[in-house]
Amino acid sequence: MDALQRPLDLDVDGARALLARITHCHRYLALFLDRTERLLDEADAAGGTPRGADADLASLWRYFDVQAHRHHHEEDALLAPLLRAAVTEAGGRSELDAALTQIAHEHQLLDFSWPAARHAMQALSRGAGSAEDRARVHAFCGDYRAHLALEDRTLVRWAQQLVNADPAVFSTADRRGGHRTPVLHA
Repeated sequence: MDALQRPLDLDVDGARALLARITHCHRYLALFLDRTERLLDEADAAGGTPRGADADLASLWRYFDVQAHRHHHEEDALLAPLLRAAVTEAGGRSELDAALTQIAHEHQLLDFSWPAARHAMQALSRGAGSAEDRARVHAFCGDYRAHLALEDRTLVRWAQQLVNADPAVFSTADRRGGHRTPVLHA
């Protein structure tokens, strides 16, 4: 098992902090999508975005440039292995594995489509965007909202169950000095 597939050795506070960071990022990304679409919908073809909105959009895009990628990494490389180690029930494990596989695939698609969406957003903000640019932005925002909803229904739900379980599941060493895998039943 490589390092990215091994669960983190987190105590319950560390797991709660990771989940809090992920859920906070979900809320911020949803606000980013809403704000971006609203500002770009207000942009007129001749003048671009309303006065003062350019700095706001640039700030949102910079956040997305960095934080969305970090967020995907936290989910794929930190939280997913922890959940895989914790979920042992056969039915729950297959549901979780399917969801985590889909989420990782969507991360790749969203990361790949972001540069074109950003370019379209920039063109629209300058008043130089086309109907195709507007459609690309709305498609990206819609895809990202659907992705966040999937994560909330699966990844976040499983993680919340894990952190609300008996704190002893986060014990990393048993009495013989070995490692104990946390167990969560759906």
